Amino acid sequence: FADSFGHPLDLIKVSDGTPLFSAEDAADVIRVAEEEGVDGNEYRSGKYKLGGDWLTNLPRTRDWFNSALERTFFPLLASLFPEVVSCPSKLRAHSVSLLKYNSSHPRTDVHIDNGVLAMTLAMTPRTQYEGGGTYFEHFGTGASTDETNVLHMDVGHGTFRPGSVRHGGHAVSGGTRYILGAFLLIEDRVEHVRRLKNRGADLRKTGDLDGAARHFEWALALNPRCATCLKDWAELEHARGRYSEAESKVREALRLLEGRDSDALFTLGLILSE
Repeated sequence: FADSFGHPLDLIKVSDGTPLFSAEDAADVIRVAEEEGVDGNEYRSGKYKLGGDWLTNLPRTRDWFNSALERTFFPLLASLFPEVVSCPSKLRAHSVSLLKYNSSHPRTDVHIDNGVLAMTLAMTPRTQYEGGGTYFEHFGTGASTDETNVLHMDVGHGTFRPGSVRHGGHAVSGGTRYILGAFLLIEDRVEHVRRLKNRGADLRKTGDLDGAARHFEWALALNPRCATCLKDWAELEHARGRYSEAESKVREALRLLEGRDSDALFTLGLILSE
């Protein structure tokens, strides 16, 4: 159902006006999460170590989030994305985390989210930190130093988008910023392309390169615009020494991404250096 979305950057929805939840509610959530130990925890995402934790490890914080899903976020998401969400009851949240950004854990890597939809909720007033915001690779010039690439939100507001949009937590230079991030699946929408791509990635890790390539090929047969499928296949062919095949696949990924993808550009550089 990729065609249902059109161009994903046209579908980044940002709340404005009245916050989705109050600053007082957000402060209570953070207080409870810190009582549950979130501020002392650390885990790795990509090449960065992140402060925070999964909500599965923060049961009282998760209770607030589950109530907010039913009351606010699921109905909102259904109204924002009627192309793919038939009704709020079909939505499912998974891989939900409360992230803490500060001087020792300032940012995340640029990435896509493992869900049909994804959301980011601002849990801290902007007066309590410097820098921060959500970096979108295809905003502005694409340069990491370009502030037009960064979307800022004050406490109580949220960003809602397809999971395929490349983004990252922009660096916090002072203070502490909390955000709550969630990936969303849809009960009556099976992500065949993502499942094939993920299975291909798993097979690649086990050394079954032929099996991995078949899964990337099947995924692209369903959605020829799957840039991550092309990039993963290019990396596989590069590892096999098939440089021409690798180059053609990564160049197609870059064409789809308008040349603004740091991972694909890095992979192309590796291939051309051979």
